[in-house]
Amino acid sequence: MIAQEYSIGFVFNDKMTQVLLIKKEHGPKCVVGRWNGIGGHIEYDETPKECQVREFEEETGVHVPEKEWHQFTKLQGDDFIVHCFWSRSSFAVLNARTVTDEKVEIINTKATGNQHIYNMPLAPNLTWMIPFLMDRTTHNHLCVVLATYRKDDNLDADSATII
Repeated sequence: MIAQEYSIGFVFNDKMTQVLLIKKEHGPKCVVGRWNGIGGHIEYDETPKECQVREFEEETGVHVPEKEWHQFTKLQGDDFIVHCFWSRSSFAVLNARTVTDEKVEIINTKATGNQHIYNMPLAPNLTWMIPFLMDRTTHNHLCVVLATYRKDDNLDADSATII
């Protein structure tokens, strides 16, 4: 079986107090109805980073160049691989808009405002990814780490928690 490959990305404002997320309306059961990074399927003729640039622009209307995306992990299961990227751009955060049938919003990462990340249903793995990326002490030491899932790992939507 050939694994389907995806990319997802998280764009923070320059102060790391806001992140862009998308409310998933379709896709794997574990993400539907939950907030996730912005991304999608990698097409046969593109790299994961090229996919991230394309998908982010298609879903937000904002172009973030390849050089501004940094891969920090790769999630792998029996039939999927997800390449995970992050970027920091106040311009992208302020100018992003909903372009598809899935809602894109600025989400507060600090304890202020109505749309606060700790009060939102998140896709699995965002409960560690977002705090990890918010910790600036990790930024100079990031490398791509592979997280492998087994068939018995629970990625069901009911297992996702709010951080």
